[in-house]
Amino acid sequence: MSKSKALTPDKGDEVHKPIGIDPASGKASCIWRNDAYEYVTPQKMRSKLEGILNHNNDKYVVAWDAPISFDESSYSDRLIDKVTREWVKAKIEQGVFEKKSINALPFSGLSHWVITCKALGYPFGEPLTFSELSTKRKYINSSKHHLIVEVHPAVSMGAMWVDKQLNIPFPVYKKSTEARKVIVENLEFPDICTESDDILDAYVAHLMAKQFISGNAEYLNNPMMGSYVLPLGRSFEELLKLASSMS
Repeated sequence: MSKSKALTPDKGDEVHKPIGIDPASGKASCIWRNDAYEYVTPQKMRSKLEGILNHNNDKYVVAWDAPISFDESSYSDRLIDKVTREWVKAKIEQGVFEKKSINALPFSGLSHWVITCKALGYPFGEPLTFSELSTKRKYINSSKHHLIVEVHPAVSMGAMWVDKQLNIPFPVYKKSTEARKVIVENLEFPDICTESDDILDAYVAHLMAKQFISGNAEYLNNPMMGSYVLPLGRSFEELLKLASSMS
């Protein structure tokens, strides 16, 4: 009697796995996956990603902490960043965020462009093999390719902070171990995230990819016009309403 052979599911039916990346053009970038992190130089980021994405039959959602798309009506700023700045300004005035804790700069002035284009091939360049930008606000498990999504970890953390209605302001965590300890304790992140801004941002990027896959995070607006994947909740609705009024 012959043994039955297990059917291998079509790659298009498999749920993607999350990867979070905090790219940096002037120093090593941080990658978080499989509950651990590692640093990679900008020059080796593309080959590192190719090795991960093409190693086996797994599909990934790569959450990238830098602009990967924009509305061609403006070559300097994006609606998502304008909306975020207005929202953050209001939260600072309300005492919910500390000043300079969350920035959403015009995309044209960010140094991430070089490594983003070189490593990912988005928004300009040669796209990574079998990768594509997610074109829908919600995760749809129909693509046989790896999906690239944009995230802004500081905005994501700010949204979580507001949604938890914490009684202390969200702190300036860049270059501050003590501030990162406050964030890790209140948002219940892994303790290792206190060690550096890069690790914290990469972890939150990974978390957004994970929540995007599970349906607990979405793009705020059309990702093909520039947007971030953010956690669903009160803050998401506030930002969505503000985006509607500013568009």
